[in-house]
Amino acid sequence: MRHIYPSVVILCAMLFAVAAACGGSGKGDSPTSNTGSGDKTTTASPSPTPAADPGTTVKSDDGKLSLFIPDGAIPAGTNVSITALPQDQLPVELRQVVGSGGGYRLEPDRLVFGMPATATLTIDRSELDDEAGAQAAYALVGFNQTAGREVLDSETHASSDGSTVTVSAQISHFSWITRTKGSLAVLLLPVAHEQAVGAMFRPVVGVQVVNEQVTLAPVDGTMLIGGVLEFAPDARKTFHEDRRSKGHGQSYFYPVYKCLTPGIGSYGVRVTAVSHVESTPNLSTQLAVTLDATVECREGTVEPQAIPSPQVAPPAREVHLVQTLGCEHTQPGVRSELRKKGRITDRSGGPLKGVEIFETATGPGLENADGPASEVQGYDVTDANGEFTFIWTITQFGPYGVKVTDVTLADGSKASLDETSTTSLSYTVGAVCTPP
Repeated sequence: MRHIYPSVVILCAMLFAVAAACGGSGKGDSPTSNTGSGDKTTTASPSPTPAADPGTTVKSDDGKLSLFIPDGAIPAGTNVSITALPQDQLPVELRQVVGSGGGYRLEPDRLVFGMPATATLTIDRSELDDEAGAQAAYALVGFNQTAGREVLDSETHASSDGSTVTVSAQISHFSWITRTKGSLAVLLLPVAHEQAVGAMFRPVVGVQVVNEQVTLAPVDGTMLIGGVLEFAPDARKTFHEDRRSKGHGQSYFYPVYKCLTPGIGSYGVRVTAVSHVESTPNLSTQLAVTLDATVECREGTVEPQAIPSPQVAPPAREVHLVQTLGCEHTQPGVRSELRKKGRITDRSGGPLKGVEIFETATGPGLENADGPASEVQGYDVTDANGEFTFIWTITQFGPYGVKVTDVTLADGSKASLDETSTTSLSYTVGAVCTPP
């Protein structure tokens, strides 16, 4: 676990302008008393449950938060209780956490475990505002007066046809727990539930960042498989991204599965990411999302089909390109340079860094590594200002042309140029050169 003002919360000062509520271990009206007095007036406390037995699981009074305590983690005879509370009865440090919807008091107050216990929160999907087909990562957030507020490394699990989502994390001490919505969202678009034995099918997996002030680095995914399924030959089973931010849109992946025999098969994806808040780069939280679905493989009742097209196609992000073409005489009459400068921006005019530009130059007297050529390829990557430069060596005067052949964003996805972009330019090199 790590102290952090979470990626997904960017906590309250920005979202609610309550700077005082964003401190690590404030005093004041935080209900941290261990007496069970006025702080529990709206929810009856459950009967304490003995938790000294090996592998004991303790549940909250509403049944939604469970705590697995391993053998030897706490002194024998310790009574542990978990009480559900509405959001307005949480400590002030937790009230403004985004997406909490309430929380829990764990007693005895400030109990420290000899080894981590596992807390698991079950959430009704009806409580969540996730987009259709997507599952956001959620994280458990702990607080007590000694440790302050902590966003815990957490794992979210959901099934495409399930009514609940679970979030789990390891904890080492009490006293309060709530949840927050994470910066990672994972998409799984399932296929038809019935598939024919021998048929191959392709679900759609997507990864997205949902907070513009958060970077995920790295992001790793593993395609899941079980039951009567196998991966199709050369099917994608894993993926890795060094870095992903909201400005990079979504990444899509298309694993291919095959029904082997009649029965039930399961498929899905597990995505892990380390979430970094740009304003506090030394702090991070590990997020994970597991999404799965099932199919029924049937013999003879469903006609085998070719792999269908994805249910959604990743949209190409539209960018704007401005470029100029000119030349410079480096050895007048013998050798010159055809030069082009350009800049790539997003639709709002912001520079795009790390964009790969591929171009083709044509004309007399071009040179490449092997000598003279009538056509030469060029490649460059935009800098922090979205700018790039191409330089081609030429040995003759005459007309030259350059054309953009491919634009790839920093996340590896393709981009399309908007209608006002100039994709082709021409320039005639003569005795006098005009630099771009």
